[in-house]
Amino acid sequence: MADCVDKAEFELALVNLAVNARDAMPRGGRLLISAENISLKPGDVRDGLVGDFVALTVNDTGSGIPDGVLGRVFEPFFTTKAATRGTGLGLSQVYGFSRRSGGSVSITSEIDQGTKVTIYLPRSQTSESALPVCKDDMLVSGDRELVLLVEDNRDVRAVTASLLEQLGYRTTAVENAREALEALESQRSVSLVLTDVVIPGEYDGLMLARKVRVRFPAIPVVLATGYAKLFDDALEFPVLRKPYQIGDLARAIHRALNRTKTGSG
Repeated sequence: MADCVDKAEFELALVNLAVNARDAMPRGGRLLISAENISLKPGDVRDGLVGDFVALTVNDTGSGIPDGVLGRVFEPFFTTKAATRGTGLGLSQVYGFSRRSGGSVSITSEIDQGTKVTIYLPRSQTSESALPVCKDDMLVSGDRELVLLVEDNRDVRAVTASLLEQLGYRTTAVENAREALEALESQRSVSLVLTDVVIPGEYDGLMLARKVRVRFPAIPVVLATGYAKLFDDALEFPVLRKPYQIGDLARAIHRALNRTKTGSG
């Protein structure tokens, strides 16, 4: 039984569920978040969980999800939202976090009645003062360096900026390469550029990275992409694979900054 969970991933899971609930209630509604201790028996929930758990439930009164797609909502990149509104990574992150933590997640929904998502996390029997330090609590943190984030999806941009700030970085966020280059010209304190590969405009993320390398050689660039094989043959720049967790983000940025400071690679 797990004695701790990744606090940042836990917060991100709540943010993802809250964002989904908000988008499902464009004309308003009620969002209720609750938690309780429960004991699960065989067959109670998916993934065969048995024992003592904390059940964290996020319940909205929104539009609901059709039965035909409800079984797919935890798949990476599957989304019921318009292309400009969702990445399909929110519920996938929630499911991945719950399983890595020794738990699971369930979802029920009715059209025009709302959706209820419950995360089940192992209940610790250890007193708080005796809990071990979780390895993810020891992530390498920033020292208020300024990260220029290039991401056109509003929700992904907000979540990534939140993760960066939790890690101790300051952020400036833009939507495309043109805005990124303008920001680099005007903000000389930028320490690193984190850009999605697929961004709108004349230059994609890889082309932007190459321009930054020429015009601002002291500023490292990290690319983020959900296309697993896109850079398998030639790794010009560090690549952060989507969907990533806060630990992956912390390590990618720390390594890129450290290589620049030490003059290696």
